[in-house]
Amino acid sequence: MNDNQLNEILNLEIPVSLSNRLLLYDFLQNQVEVKKLRSFDGWVLDELNYSINNQTKTYSFTKKEFGFLKILLGKRVVTYEEMLIKLWKNSEDITKNAILLFVKNFRKKLPSRSLINHQGVGYKLIGFE
Repeated sequence: MNDNQLNEILNLEIPVSLSNRLLLYDFLQNQVEVKKLRSFDGWVLDELNYSINNQTKTYSFTKKEFGFLKILLGKRVVTYEEMLIKLWKNSEDITKNAILLFVKNFRKKLPSRSLINHQGVGYKLIGFE
């Protein structure tokens, strides 16, 4: 929810003082931020900052990498075809080499040995349990 959307909500037909509008604005903004944080197995997935963290570590990602991470968190193998469809919207310009380069760079941002390659099939994330 952006500022314009919040302002539309706050454009009430009834008289509301400026201080009450500001309180309502802050409340709604916090509600949006809370929805963007999800927890699992001691990790917090922060969709606003494209990061994942626990009590000791934070891993930051690009928007596309974060999308890949969210797919991987389903704890199953993500196929190359699924990556192409979900991350690149089935673009014909993306080659398998481009996907491999993307994964190579993504892997650098994770703890070692946490992304398993299932040869010829795809990838599975482990270690975020």
